[in-house]
Amino acid sequence: PVLVGMKRIRRGKVQAVVINSGNANACTGNRGIQDVEAMCRQVAFRLGVDPKLVFPSSTGLIGMPLPMSKIRGGIEKATALLSPHSFSQAAEAILTTDRFSKVSSTRCNIGGQRVVVVGMAKGAGMVAPRMATMLSYVLTDALVERSSLKDILLRSADKTFHSVTVDGDRSTNDTVLFLANGSAKNRPVVRGSKGEKALERAVARVMKELALKLVEDGEGTTKVIEVIVERARSIVEAKKVAFAV
Repeated sequence: PVLVGMKRIRRGKVQAVVINSGNANACTGNRGIQDVEAMCRQVAFRLGVDPKLVFPSSTGLIGMPLPMSKIRGGIEKATALLSPHSFSQAAEAILTTDRFSKVSSTRCNIGGQRVVVVGMAKGAGMVAPRMATMLSYVLTDALVERSSLKDILLRSADKTFHSVTVDGDRSTNDTVLFLANGSAKNRPVVRGSKGEKALERAVARVMKELALKLVEDGEGTTKVIEVIVERARSIVEAKKVAFAV
């Protein structure tokens, strides 16, 4: 799913996301690629969109083929249950070893128009190849220029998801996706604008809350510690010090 997702996201446009938990579909070779493409085609058919606009994600066990009969049945059920009120259901459905679902939301004002930012995440640790992975999806109804959308995502992720650790181990399937549908009909957010700054503050707030929930839910976690580094010569240097602590 990571390889296919990287190829999909180069176009900068996504209309649907299909996620399965329990199986990461990682290290599964050509069969894994074919299974991902099949998932995307089925979702695209049910939603009436181009398969190339369906973004796939998987999380769970590594090295095992997807149980495609279950996947196909799950997609049928999920597409039938789609509604404007099913966000929390999706946030719960993507969990693996998590103890609780992780969601966050906020609002901001762009050019006199109120816009909403919501996010969900899952993940509790990657202490061995058979543990959970981190997936997060942040959505907004703001109208955002594509280049600005990418900049906001990268800067916000660096300050949040890229600044936390549970056990020091990385996983195979980590993904953070930021999607905007423009339904708020605000003045388009462009690079360097006041609107971009307002939206970025909102996105960073949602991502930070989700990132802290990942740490709070870390496997074996009983405490959450925030390390503050002062007088560093750069962000890179500060992060080295913080992660060493």
